[in-house]
Amino acid sequence: MAGVKRSPLDDVQLVIKEYLFLQYALIIPVVLILNWLYGFYYTWGSVAVVALGYSMRAVSAKKHRFYRSFSEPVPLSRNKREIQHCAWLNFLILKYWRTCVPKFVEPQIERVNGIMQEKKPGFVKKLEIAHWDLGARAPRITQIYAPIILSENRYELEFEMIFVPDCTVKVEAHPYIPLNICAAEVKFRGRMKLEFEFNDLFPECSIVSFGFVEQPLIEVAVRPTPKFDLLSAPLVYDIAYQITKSNLEPILVYPNKLQFTLGGGQVETYEHMEQPITDIVIIYSETSKAPPGYVLLQRTASGISAANLNSGNSGKQLYICYSRSVEKPPITGVAIIFPEFDKKPPPTFEAILETPAAEPASLNIGNEGTEAFLCVSRAEGTPITGLTLVNETEDYILPEDFRILELSPEGHKANINKRAGGDRLFLSYKGGHNSYFGFPKECKNMETGLLRLELVEARDLFAADLGGTSDPFCEVLVGDATPKKGTPTKYTRVIDKTLSPKWEENFIIDVPNRLDSILTINVYDKDAIEIQSELIGRIQLSLANLVLNKEVDQWIPVQLQSTGEVRIKATALTFGLPENEEAKPFEPLVVSKYNSSKLLSGIGGLGIAGIKGVGNLGGMGIKGVTNVGEMGLKGVTNVGEMGLKGVTNVGELGLKGVTNVGE
Repeated sequence: MAGVKRSPLDDVQLVIKEYLFLQYALIIPVVLILNWLYGFYYTWGSVAVVALGYSMRAVSAKKHRFYRSFSEPVPLSRNKREIQHCAWLNFLILKYWRTCVPKFVEPQIERVNGIMQEKKPGFVKKLEIAHWDLGARAPRITQIYAPIILSENRYELEFEMIFVPDCTVKVEAHPYIPLNICAAEVKFRGRMKLEFEFNDLFPECSIVSFGFVEQPLIEVAVRPTPKFDLLSAPLVYDIAYQITKSNLEPILVYPNKLQFTLGGGQVETYEHMEQPITDIVIIYSETSKAPPGYVLLQRTASGISAANLNSGNSGKQLYICYSRSVEKPPITGVAIIFPEFDKKPPPTFEAILETPAAEPASLNIGNEGTEAFLCVSRAEGTPITGLTLVNETEDYILPEDFRILELSPEGHKANINKRAGGDRLFLSYKGGHNSYFGFPKECKNMETGLLRLELVEARDLFAADLGGTSDPFCEVLVGDATPKKGTPTKYTRVIDKTLSPKWEENFIIDVPNRLDSILTINVYDKDAIEIQSELIGRIQLSLANLVLNKEVDQWIPVQLQSTGEVRIKATALTFGLPENEEAKPFEPLVVSKYNSSKLLSGIGGLGIAGIKGVGNLGGMGIKGVTNVGEMGLKGVTNVGEMGLKGVTNVGELGLKGVTNVGE
């Protein structure tokens, strides 16, 4: 009764009523006295009969209270105006209950049979679900809450479901004598979440997933005979409930959920990613669908955009599909080849030249990019178990154990959109060989080859600007300690206003001679008016001790300034000491103090050695600059009100003549 205060004695009585073991413990003294008076057999025989009857009565009462809970609505803790009527959805569920759902349940039954056969006790010869029928009564939804749309292609519903079906499941067990056990009178109630992930390119591959938000209420009767419910026996009810709960939670209680597609392809899960991929095909989205049994690679690693292999350009919309089969040998290597550079696939590889519909499978079909093909190998090795596509224009986190296929067999960047004008796309894979090529690259010459250098980040750099920061970028060269004119040079992007930049950029560099070549990294501060960048540190390293395919990840202090470190990752891809040797850290060299304070090319639109023509830079600075020479200003005119009003004939290395300096 509302408002009545419960006493501690009421709580004790409630606990005793709920727990049979506690009740039995309290009657032990009585049993001992009866045992002394009437003997062991009479006493314990009578106790067993009374205990069995009482237990079954207590369990039946508990089940009755449980049954009543199915008729009591449980609010979803949402605004009532947001809770929608459910008649339309119940009608839809009922319509498809007998037609669609059995096709989904059938493979799950087969899966359960496999588990039961594997886990059955040794004395049981057979244990399987011999017959099942979902019945005509479908689940009924009592409340539904539709939250806001998560994104253009994702939607979810949360609802309360009651399921009191007329379904039956018969289990055959053959220990010493055959047994047929019938599970019936199922009652099911819980809060569920239904998620839709729509695929606008391949609607039939849209994914539906569902699971319970919290532990559901489940009731079932198990009858070895029509009259006797096995679950009403002492202790069996609680044990069966715990077994059901422990088996349901890993499958259907969030974050775990069941997933299926709306008709085409399959749903990829982490469990699938432990199984080898055995076949890969390319399809045109305009004319083809994912072949039966194939997984469509729908989204990039970010999960944001479609995994179109021609993303960002006018080419055909191409997608990768792959399958897993125990009857075929696994794929152990993948490669991207550009016939213009790579000529032919590596040994043991075959190129995918056509789609299943006999259309050309060049990855840049329909655009002006470099012709490219995906190649696969089934040679001996670790199977590839997962694929994804990385779009470098997006923020993404690469899935665990995945590696980006960065390079073609000849060491060119394996950007699928090479010269196509679209996004920079790279294939990424799980399993296989730990190689940036997608396969173990043969080392033909230990002294010369390709170096992969990643400039990750820097810290505590010299503050070159008045605001106490710098605008740092790096210049990378491999050659002599004092680089010769024409030495190939690569640059990172500029990170503005920081002393701890993060570039995370990698370069592939030709190393002419491992023993003599010096890796030089110059760190500059970009000048505000883009005329000259100031050197704020230099690193020089010998490449002689690099081990083939062994990465060195190290912080290196810069020289020529009192502060600053740069973190680099260096890997000798096709040269170096034998792989069986341990990787060795770099020992920085004393840097060569050559003059690098030149006007750099390729930074912020600068010319080869400086600015050739600039105009109209505003009233507070230079208003007109014309014909700026290679190493200095040759002519400057009409400098604004707060600076020089007239400057003429500026020499190659300084000002030769200055006239009429302004206010």
